Amino acid sequence: MAAYCSDCGEKLPEGARFCSHCGVPVSALVPSGAAVGEAGLVPEEVDAPSAEADQVAPTVPDREPERDTLTPIMFGGVGIVMVGLLIAALGSSISANQNEIANSQDILAVDAAAPIENAADSAAAASPARAWQYSSSEDNISGKQILTASVQSSNEIQQGFPYGESGLTATIRRHPRWGRDVYFTLGSGQLVCGVMDSCYALVRFDDGPARRVSLAEPSDHSSGTLFASGSLAASMLKAKKMVVEIEVYQAGRPQFSFDTAGLDAKRAGL
Repeated sequence: MAAYCSDCGEKLPEGARFCSHCGVPVSALVPSGAAVGEAGLVPEEVDAPSAEADQVAPTVPDREPERDTLTPIMFGGVGIVMVGLLIAALGSSISANQNEIANSQDILAVDAAAPIENAADSAAAASPARAWQYSSSEDNISGKQILTASVQSSNEIQQGFPYGESGLTATIRRHPRWGRDVYFTLGSGQLVCGVMDSCYALVRFDDGPARRVSLAEPSDHSSGTLFASGSLAASMLKAKKMVVEIEVYQAGRPQFSFDTAGLDAKRAGL
């Protein structure tokens, strides 16, 4: 099949790549007798593209999108800051808890010491130095002071009706006219003073031996009080403890214990 130039219409040799007349590249084959349009000959049949045309342009791979490295860094920085804040908060919480525990321990230590201090105060309140009771009154006849120092027994006895429980009181008295003496008084009930040698008490100071002390009734013959020699006062001043065994009506000869330490000699008139 003959081919013609699409530009000048000249017949082209078979296999020609350019028109030998006008030099235009051969792009189409136009058979003889084909109609020619305004723009030149229109090819009736199109030859297969040349070998160069058959070459396929290499495919250029799409460009991989650039990775955003700033965002991970920002998120990483924020994460580090948050972790740091969390650690700081935990540290503060732990420190606060430790302080609270320390304060609690301090509070527990103070609370534990309080009963000891209170017990010490109670012991001090009940100590012999505070157990003594002092009083003074005027003797209207002489116009001078009567001084007394009294201490209550640390134990009581149980008596039958109508007396019930009762303790014994030991009193040191300095009288301007009658001198110094010691007497024992039963809170309720009767102290027995028999005739001859039966009116006495057994008295023991600290770890010393017991001694027999003669007793006497008061001038008004009241049954709740018996007098002893004033020499007992000197022993009571030196001793810390005293035990007195004395006869009580319908109760035998019970023993009464006294804490005698801490006696103020001046206030007792010794």
